[in-house]
Amino acid sequence: KIINAQPEKYFELMASPNAGSSIYMLGLDDADAIFVADINVEYFKMSNPGPVKDIYPVVCTDEYPWAPLFVSKKVPESLNRKLLEYVTNLYHIPEMKKYWSLFKMLKIKTVPVTEKDYAQFAGLYDEAKKKGWDKDFTMWLKYQKSK
Repeated sequence: KIINAQPEKYFELMASPNAGSSIYMLGLDDADAIFVADINVEYFKMSNPGPVKDIYPVVCTDEYPWAPLFVSKKVPESLNRKLLEYVTNLYHIPEMKKYWSLFKMLKIKTVPVTEKDYAQFAGLYDEAKKKGWDKDFTMWLKYQKSK
């Protein structure tokens, strides 16, 4: 969207199995740019700073919750509420006490979200699909899997 053109006109796109692999690729100069949630880079800064010491953000999407917990529509609402209550109160559950310092170090918190919280991000996908980028992505993904 920023370059006002299809991404493959400017970038050679590659698939990566996860954010950590992408970060290593960037740190080893096997990639020029990556798209990952900033929490992944922050985690590396705390746990393994080498691969991220010389990288910097170029552009960011609008903020969105980065690790949603999905529930099937088949899950009863009462169970859904119990699960939500549990994960939003991790710091007050005695059985989770041994993990509290880890949660604090990683700045983990759980907040309820709705589809509205992802509207900006979903809009980006909708716009890309409207411009036909999904067809290119599908072809590119097949190509990456065949390597």
